[in-house]
Amino acid sequence: MMTHLASSRHKFSKSICLLSRADLKRRWQCGSNAFFQRAETDGLLIACRNARTLGYRWTDVWEFEGGQPEPELFDAYHADLITPHDLALMCPLKPKTLAIKATGGEIPHRRVGRFIRFVPLEATKWLESWS
Repeated sequence: MMTHLASSRHKFSKSICLLSRADLKRRWQCGSNAFFQRAETDGLLIACRNARTLGYRWTDVWEFEGGQPEPELFDAYHADLITPHDLALMCPLKPKTLAIKATGGEIPHRRVGRFIRFVPLEATKWLESWS
């Protein structure tokens, strides 16, 4: 499954690649200007500037979501995240049940503010082990 962030060509080299707010809204399927402003004011999400472009580094985004990926999952963590509703379409569980299992530590997940999101590869591995 090729996602927008994984397939798009960024203006900069990977070492200084910055994600825009639009990129993050697409990745997380949520977010508003107020959301970003609160996260930046609270020091939870760090914006940086490269020439005239304002954006966010992958490492800062991953820290905001809950921590850095394991080295073997580095590429998988560049994919857009999926919602509990998206994951529920792949299994017989309801989105609320998946969210409860995620917060209980049964399913690997990421947190974006108050929202739960899943890395597609980790969700697929969990589904394979679960079924």
